[in-house]
Amino acid sequence: MPHQKLLQLNGPHRPPLLHRLHPAIHNPHLPPPVLGLPFPNHPRRRPLHPPIPTHRSSHPRHPLPHHPLHHSVPPIPNPFPLPYTLHPTPHPIKGQPLTISLSSHHSLLISFSTSPSSSALQWLSPSQTSSNSLPFVYTQCQPIHARSIFPCQDTPAARIRFSARLNIPEELSAVVGARHVGRGPVRKLGINGVLEEMWGEEVEGRVEEEFEMEEPIPPYLFAMAVGGIGWRKVGERTRVYGEEGVAGVLESAAREFEGTEEMIREGERLFGEYKWGRFDLLVLPPSFPYGGMENPRMGFTTYAERRIIEVVQGPEKAALNIGIGWRGLNLDVERFKDRMEFTKLRNNQEEVDPDDIYSAIPYEKGFQFLWRIECQIGRPKFDEFLKKYIATFKFQSIDTETFLDFLKENVQGIEKEIDLDTWVNGTGIPPDAYEPVSNIYNKIVSLANDFKSGRMPSEDEVADWQGQEWELYLENLPKPSEAALVTALDERFRFAESKNYEVKVAFLKLAISSGCTGYYKDVEKTLKEVGRMMYLRPLYTVLVQSPSDKAKILAKRVFEEARNSYHPIAQGVVESILAKHL
Repeated sequence: MPHQKLLQLNGPHRPPLLHRLHPAIHNPHLPPPVLGLPFPNHPRRRPLHPPIPTHRSSHPRHPLPHHPLHHSVPPIPNPFPLPYTLHPTPHPIKGQPLTISLSSHHSLLISFSTSPSSSALQWLSPSQTSSNSLPFVYTQCQPIHARSIFPCQDTPAARIRFSARLNIPEELSAVVGARHVGRGPVRKLGINGVLEEMWGEEVEGRVEEEFEMEEPIPPYLFAMAVGGIGWRKVGERTRVYGEEGVAGVLESAAREFEGTEEMIREGERLFGEYKWGRFDLLVLPPSFPYGGMENPRMGFTTYAERRIIEVVQGPEKAALNIGIGWRGLNLDVERFKDRMEFTKLRNNQEEVDPDDIYSAIPYEKGFQFLWRIECQIGRPKFDEFLKKYIATFKFQSIDTETFLDFLKENVQGIEKEIDLDTWVNGTGIPPDAYEPVSNIYNKIVSLANDFKSGRMPSEDEVADWQGQEWELYLENLPKPSEAALVTALDERFRFAESKNYEVKVAFLKLAISSGCTGYYKDVEKTLKEVGRMMYLRPLYTVLVQSPSDKAKILAKRVFEEARNSYHPIAQGVVESILAKHL
């Protein structure tokens, strides 16, 4: 499935003018948030009324940052309005603070509509979907885009539980990163009628789907999609969802993820019981800006993923995965050579847009930190620590100091054996980090070094190579290389035609940096058919950094033509790349 992107549904899942604020004094247990999605005319009107807990204190004013929502909210009856203010000047990154004055209220109601520019939402017309038959909308809230859907404290430090009712056309289906309660006729809201006009009285041809997330999650893990969605069962705890009516997509996805249950069981054996109940997967359209979105993948999840790979696929595969990560870590440290603050695990992001500094460093340096601890104290002792850590902090957000205190408390003397301060607060890659060592890793790096002298690998040497082996080989080739040699390499192994985008993009980066203009059509085609930032960022970057004016012109033209097919987050990333270099 080369064009599809993955979203885990069940698991750890710019300024508005809010028209009315209602204290729910007659109903302390508010109904779920209601989301009106009147396809196909790009639905924007979206009333939401979550119960926002309020705490009695001497400072009963609660600022809620958010990005643009919408101005045109129709008047609605408001018998008990609450005083509120919106800061007149939006912050360029954090949005516009909403401050609500409370007295003895236990919950409140906020009604608003989203903006067409909501950075977390992508609305796809039927022609933009793989099926070409029904519209599609999906969310991507990482890192701080949840507040472009609903007002919230958009930080991992503030975890939320939620329930939601979605009013959608009956020919569509909804999925949310939460437990599915049911699908049925559209019901009245039942809140003194204050939102009936926005919810709509028209029920013919529409249905309501309801969801509930019982465990607290960070706002950026809120996830939702609506469209012509079907599913296939691949395990006792897993379904794969995707666009129905697209030839082979769901069947191919079911085959690709048929081993999910085995991986869950191995994860439970290593780290304890899986607490989220289900592990459902959604295959998204090509414009999805990330390779996958599930639980926070900073350090611990990357470590856990590689431990599971080691068990399921073998130590050599795990070492290969570590090798690719090691290469990515070194590249990103080089990328931030003029802003080394962002090569720290604990860094200062004040007044910095997190989208601008997204990199492999939290994943790979975090993994290296945990691997270093494991190697120091031994795997059995580290596994004991991990299980205790997960059991202690499940469903919580903690800061770095809390983790370090827990580590020192449970691994006595670790601060004397490892320089924790260098790992957490130091820049770059610590001197005691481990480059992976394995037969396959060493062989691939050696063959990549041979390319400098004009030697390409033989068919026998690469007979059992798959995508990751080729990706690691191509990433380690010198850039630039001799153009004729790069072309000859592709003639032998057909990288530009690969269905594996990691391999294709790795080769196209090599081709662009080596001045192989004959591959510009392949570059353009790739940039127009995928929206994953893992592909867009390196390709646009190598184009604009090329000494060739043709490459720079190509980057600008392709973005102008492909822009509307990219998710808003991806649009912003590419815009910043072009602005910096053109």
